[in-house]
Amino acid sequence: HSFKMNGKTYRNYSFGWSQEDRVALWVAYPLCKLYTNGSAGRTNEWALDPLLGEDSAAPFGGYAGSYARGHQLPSADRLDYDANVSTFYFTNMTPQNGQLNEGVWAELEQKVRDWSAEFDTLYVVTGCSIIGSTEVATDNDGKAVTVPVGYYKALLGYKASGDLAGSA
Repeated sequence: HSFKMNGKTYRNYSFGWSQEDRVALWVAYPLCKLYTNGSAGRTNEWALDPLLGEDSAAPFGGYAGSYARGHQLPSADRLDYDANVSTFYFTNMTPQNGQLNEGVWAELEQKVRDWSAEFDTLYVVTGCSIIGSTEVATDNDGKAVTVPVGYYKALLGYKASGDLAGSA
C-alpha cells in the first residue's frame, strides 16, 4: 500500500497474505519521522483491503471468540490520515489475545517507535506464526480466520552517517 502526502507518493506497507488462513503472515514497513510526525491520530476506519476486497477478512466488530483486532503495523506508527486509514485494513490485522494486544505487545510497539528515533529509517517486519494453530476465530461474515500461535518483529536500522545507533 502507498499513500500521498504533500503531492508525493510514499510506500506505507507490504504484506504476505494467506488466503487459506485469512491472515497476513507478515507486514513490512519503514518507520521514520515522515510517518510519525503527523497529527491525524487514530482513524478507526475498519475496512476490507481494496487490494483483496471480499477475499480479506471482515471482522468489523472484532473477532468472534473474544479476540482483539491486533495491528501488525500499529496505527500509532502512521499519523498522516491517508497512511493511518490503511492500517485498519484487515490485511493488517490478526486475531490476538486482548491481554497480549494491550499489554506486552503494545509495550514492544512503543519500544520500536522509541528505537526508530535513533535511525534515519527503521525497517520493520511484523509477522505471525500459524504453524500448529488449532484455533480459529470468525469474522463478521462467519468465515474462519486462523488464530496465530505466536508473533515476531524483525528490525533493520539505517543511518546515512553509517554510525551505529547509540554510539557517540
